[in-house]
Amino acid sequence: MNLWIVISLSPVRPLPPRDTRGPTPLSQCAPIADLAARARELDHLSQRIVPLLPTPLRDHVSHAGLRNDRVLLLVESPAWATRVRMEQSRILAAVHSLGLAATSVAAKVMSIPTSRVDSATVRSPSPRTAQHLRAAAMAISDPELHALFLELAALADHSTAK
Repeated sequence: MNLWIVISLSPVRPLPPRDTRGPTPLSQCAPIADLAARARELDHLSQRIVPLLPTPLRDHVSHAGLRNDRVLLLVESPAWATRVRMEQSRILAAVHSLGLAATSVAAKVMSIPTSRVDSATVRSPSPRTAQHLRAAAMAISDPELHALFLELAALADHSTAK
């Protein structure tokens, strides 16, 4: 018995002609260009969906998208994922108002990075580190770099004086 497997491959787009001297610019690499275009589409869709979400929820969603017939929201905590499930009918109504066909809503928890640095997490150099920084500064001939090393070493002096 002969068994035939038919594989359907989509046609491959030919790459545009390029200068063969040197590396290929990323803009001329078809897979990269396609990926960038897809990322722009997803970002645009997210920018259309998030403002339509219920008021307290929209501030805790980092991204919104559509996968098949499901609205996918990236939220910052499990509590907001629960809120997404509770607000499913309002979310679907908002997505339908954009003309998108969706039948369900899902939430994935993804922490949103904060842009502020907590001063309690930044440690001053230890006295031993300051000693090494001063020794390294003495070996540096560049006056600006020498001064920066000494300034960094001085941070340890201020932290131990407190």
